[in-house]
Amino acid sequence: MTGADVITGSDPGLETTGSLRLPSQKEGEPLTDAVAPGQDVRIAGTAAVVVMALGLGLMFIGVWRPRALLTVGIATLAAALVAVTGILFVSQLTDEAKEYAEFMVYLPDGKGVDVVGRAGEVVHLGVGFFITLFGLTVIAVTNLVLLLRRKPRSPGSSA
Repeated sequence: MTGADVITGSDPGLETTGSLRLPSQKEGEPLTDAVAPGQDVRIAGTAAVVVMALGLGLMFIGVWRPRALLTVGIATLAAALVAVTGILFVSQLTDEAKEYAEFMVYLPDGKGVDVVGRAGEVVHLGVGFFITLFGLTVIAVTNLVLLLRRKPRSPGSSA
């Protein structure tokens, strides 16, 4: 599932086989609809994208110090929103996996296995999530280091 899927709530591309159906699924509804991102996940994801778009607008600020300061704040906020989105979505999918696992205990392959307790093992954050979080962190830290290392010029000095 991509970040665009999270924001739009579109098909996460999950396929199921067999006749098992989650209680939250309506008759004839595919599993993909049952695990589509919830509204809270979509709102947090959309907020992260909006904040990142605002960050792009910072390049039009001509004075470096205010630009760097705003970049630190916006990159930090965007990273926090990306993390919240990931946490919310993993929580939602883990709950769905646990619900699905409750049915699996009745299958022969599920006997003696704590399938409900291990449901969280099937839900993971992807590489794109970590690359985004890493990139935003690097942007924030780089700008913070620049702010701390460069002394502000006095009004009468020339560079």
